[in-house]
Amino acid sequence: SGNELGDILSINVHFKKNSALRRKKYTWRDHSKSNKTSGALGDLGVHLIDLILYLFDSPFKLDSLKVKMMTVVKEKEQKQVYVDDHSEVYGQLENHVFVNMITSKCTKADECGFSIEVNGQNGVFYYHSRQKNQFLLRTGLTEQMITMPDTWLTDPENEFYGWAD
Repeated sequence: SGNELGDILSINVHFKKNSALRRKKYTWRDHSKSNKTSGALGDLGVHLIDLILYLFDSPFKLDSLKVKMMTVVKEKEQKQVYVDDHSEVYGQLENHVFVNMITSKCTKADECGFSIEVNGQNGVFYYHSRQKNQFLLRTGLTEQMITMPDTWLTDPENEFYGWAD
């Protein structure tokens, strides 16, 4: 909770998949007409932005934002891919919380998943979807893994644990 962490200083939120590496077929999502909508930032980032706005109840300070967008998988079926498959957003919310947001569709399989780290003056909250239904809470020298109830949702095939959540 906010009381345990104290004032929130920064958040790191990452959503990493490997679909650009796994999917070899060229589709409409790779075409130049899609380059502003369906890449890593558009497909995955919108969910992270939604989460940030919900959890921290503060809009982004637009003049603080720095965005890096890359296309790592540049070609499929000998056609150029125009859409970003990796993005990084750095900036600040109006309430002064610093934000680091990474979305990727070109991540090594063992690094895929969703993670969030909330750094407060008194402690740190950390969750990664690889940890199944547990999160880490660190305050001072005390570190504890806290178990959440099992989910009722199931993950689709070929998606990482926690996708359904």
